[in-house]
Amino acid sequence: MRYAAFISYRHTPGDMEIAKKVHTGLETYKIPKGVRQKTGKNKIGRVFRDQEELPIGSDLDDNISQALRESEFLIVICSPRTPESYWVCKEIETFIKMHGRNHILAVLVEGEPSDSFPAQLLVDENGESVEPLAADVRGTTQKEINKKFKTEILRLAAPIIGCTYDELKQRDRERRIKRMSSIFGLAASGLTLAGTAFGIYNANVAEQMKQLADEKSRLAEEISIQYDGKLENQSRFYAEEALTLLDQGAREDAALVAIEGLPSEDNERPYVADAEYALSKVLYAYSNSNDFTVDRVLTHELPVKYMKRIDDSSKLVTIDEGSRVYVWDAQDWSLMTQIEPAIDDFNYYEDIKYADADSTGLFVAAEHNVTKYDFDGNKLYELKTDDVIVQCEVCAEQGKLILVGLRSISIIDTNDGSEIAYFNNDTGAYFRSEGKYIEEYNKFYVCGDNSDTDGACVAIVDLNDNTYRSVEVSDGIYLDFTVTQNGSIVTLYGNKDMISEGVTQLTVELFNSDYEKVWSKQLDANYKNLLTYYANIRSNTYTENGVTNSYVLVTSATYAFAIDENTGDIIKTFNLPGDATMVAMTVDSPYGRVGYRQGNIDFVDFVEGRIYSEFEIPTNFAIKEASLFKDKIILSSYSAEELYVLTWHDAPDLEDFVTFEGKETPSMTSPDGLYFATTDYGEYTNVNFYDKDGKEIYSFDEGEFIYSVHLFNDKAILQDKRSFWIINPYEGTCEEITLEELGIDMYTYDMTLSKDGTGAALWNARDLAAVDLDTKKVMIEASTESTIGKVIMDSAHKKLYVSEGKDVLYEIDIEGKTTKEFKDENLSTVANSYTKDFIALSPDDKHIAICCKDGYVRLVSTENYETEAKIPLQSYLSAFIGFTDDGTHIIMQGDDYKIRIWDIENECTASSIDTSATVRQIICDEEDGLMALSVGYGTMLYETKGYGCVGFAQEGMFYLKSNNSILVSSDQTEVKRTYYKNYKQLVEEAKRQFPGAELTEEKKAKYNIN
Repeated sequence: MRYAAFISYRHTPGDMEIAKKVHTGLETYKIPKGVRQKTGKNKIGRVFRDQEELPIGSDLDDNISQALRESEFLIVICSPRTPESYWVCKEIETFIKMHGRNHILAVLVEGEPSDSFPAQLLVDENGESVEPLAADVRGTTQKEINKKFKTEILRLAAPIIGCTYDELKQRDRERRIKRMSSIFGLAASGLTLAGTAFGIYNANVAEQMKQLADEKSRLAEEISIQYDGKLENQSRFYAEEALTLLDQGAREDAALVAIEGLPSEDNERPYVADAEYALSKVLYAYSNSNDFTVDRVLTHELPVKYMKRIDDSSKLVTIDEGSRVYVWDAQDWSLMTQIEPAIDDFNYYEDIKYADADSTGLFVAAEHNVTKYDFDGNKLYELKTDDVIVQCEVCAEQGKLILVGLRSISIIDTNDGSEIAYFNNDTGAYFRSEGKYIEEYNKFYVCGDNSDTDGACVAIVDLNDNTYRSVEVSDGIYLDFTVTQNGSIVTLYGNKDMISEGVTQLTVELFNSDYEKVWSKQLDANYKNLLTYYANIRSNTYTENGVTNSYVLVTSATYAFAIDENTGDIIKTFNLPGDATMVAMTVDSPYGRVGYRQGNIDFVDFVEGRIYSEFEIPTNFAIKEASLFKDKIILSSYSAEELYVLTWHDAPDLEDFVTFEGKETPSMTSPDGLYFATTDYGEYTNVNFYDKDGKEIYSFDEGEFIYSVHLFNDKAILQDKRSFWIINPYEGTCEEITLEELGIDMYTYDMTLSKDGTGAALWNARDLAAVDLDTKKVMIEASTESTIGKVIMDSAHKKLYVSEGKDVLYEIDIEGKTTKEFKDENLSTVANSYTKDFIALSPDDKHIAICCKDGYVRLVSTENYETEAKIPLQSYLSAFIGFTDDGTHIIMQGDDYKIRIWDIENECTASSIDTSATVRQIICDEEDGLMALSVGYGTMLYETKGYGCVGFAQEGMFYLKSNNSILVSSDQTEVKRTYYKNYKQLVEEAKRQFPGAELTEEKKAKYNIN
């Protein structure tokens, strides 16, 4: 070969720089002697690196094609920009055709492998997922990149030379050691005593051997660390993939992928919090019935064209475009039966369009025959007819099957297939397929029309006496009909020429229970594209203020009409945000749900014409059709093999806890987690106290205006307008301490407390005071020249730390009544932060963290008054700063509401997660290795080894560390309780929810699991 390697890279500055270094590094690399002897290679040889970018769309020029043909290896420089490069991908494809895949190497210079490797490098010739041999030179600084490059160039050189990476690395170390020993040997050669020289030589060899042994041990440790690091990154990838699958509705696959990222008996994978968090989300581990999302995906071999809920809602029957019939158990959505299409007498597959089932079996209708199967797929009997079948409907309670043809209706005994009754179509219309069995009246209704002749009808089959009658309706094209709770029939027809002219008018007619027409209503419409046109008609009855109201709802594309059932008058006309394909009415109310062809499901007041966007159910896919179960909706989409099962989700261990008399706002929990406090919603004069079991232990209602509530294990302290209250909720005692009694002249004030609640710092705009709450004595009073932002007290009640906003941060010695300023002139803050927790003192009183107006949080020492760390955080309008109980991490939240956890020792961000509310409280649970953050009306859970987020209760009011419980409520009145679940418990819960579920090899490849 002319070239040892061909370097393929994107011609961008960062990629070009590494390409040059690889080029030079390989061509100038000196192969160690021992490796030369083993491989027979004295040098690597020439390396080809093209210096010019070719225009997209042209062919590879002759020089590059020839260079690829004459190169033994291909080296691809990989960054997130690489997969977008037409030429890099073209060079990879060409090299594979010429030499195969085994001689392709990669250099990862930036980003993650999944984002940076071109697709051709991630699969083998069989399409199986692989990961190419890659050198990793990523670094946050140029110094780090250069350091890594020195060792990673050996990883590229080894396969080109024909040896292993470990051989090169060891020889490289030996070469350095020999260089050191040779210097030592030169010094030794000056000695005249042979014995001494020999002794030095032996000592030198022994030292070399020791160094080599130490190097090997360190190398093994490095390899172990690198391997663990690779597994950790892989676990994070699996966690991200699981959350993506959850968003797509593939919950079962999401759970299995998340589990792949967690430790188990079958692997040595390190624990990564992201994987636990993902699995908790997938399993709705901390949910409170407020998540109506995809629970299951029912996958078919081809796109679904038909679905039917059977009468008792125990099963769902579906048909795909290949005429396969499926029966799904609605309890766990397992596939009970799959019937393959039969071959007819003319050697064609039968076109199966309709199916239904009862407890005795499955009924499958082709064009001229109906076949009954048991749920093992065995044929029980077959019925044939000369009519063209348009529908089969099982009336389970009656043991009857309604067989609808274009020109006839038959009643069949489901047990033996015998015919009970037969009715000819006595109208000029053809029956349609959307007939409905109304169990309440034990009647079957079907509409018909005929676009070639005049005639439209409704036919009614009374299963009480097996009789039939038809009702003529206004001529037109059938769209839909409904039967009201009053037994009336309401039909919806379009204009007769709508096939050629589009929809120009809709006719709504109501027939009472005696089949007499009561009213007819024309609605204007204008819709030309019939391929995407949908119309629905529904009815509902509700009682309001003792008055019963009945209405009919019509949707036509993006228009909705509410019509009075009794009079036919239009109550409301309003627009919808999409083409309505699904309408579901809420029993005894004017409300319901509307699903759209464009996706998503809205909650709508049909009588008022109001859409409640806050209760929208996002679907992430277009809605074609829906089947409604008691607490579930089954949705189909266009040309999709999947059906989506949407349902409400509860935490698996959710239990009733307490019901408040009215709406209550969460305040905080005691440090030991044995009790918690709330305030009546919208009220500021009372505080309610409950123990960990939900029992009310004390109620305070004597306040003038309670600004803040502080809980300690043995007491609660409330900040009132001109006083503060010390309460023992267990003993039911309450003591008020007024500012007047203390001799403090402040009309209003702010307050912070010492860690144990025995000391208080009080201040207003220009005055401050420190109070010993045990003795109820003022320890110090002072005034300032500029506005006070905040005052905090140390644990020993010896010092106050005062932020004077735009000026300085300084310390007041309470006993000595002296002050000392911190040295950093950038410790000034902005007034917007004064009502926020913009400054915090560490638990050991050694550090202060403060949000500064230049967009940084500064960590300053209270011992030497120096700034020790500067952390970016935009916190002009919103700020929260706090320390973990062990003082090793800072919890920060700025204007973007993102929670960041800063590792003080390692000076890096340990965790970062988006939120939409302000932190209320930090609860550290050292015994269980957890930290909980109360955020708005939610609770976030973190493990305390790496401070990764492991769970989020969106409606979590409190976390009680005394029993690891999370109190959740969607209305702040009915409170339920769930518990923290570690990753092992979550894995067991996943097995319970998805028994026997496994990822197929195809899915493992699809999700890059290896």
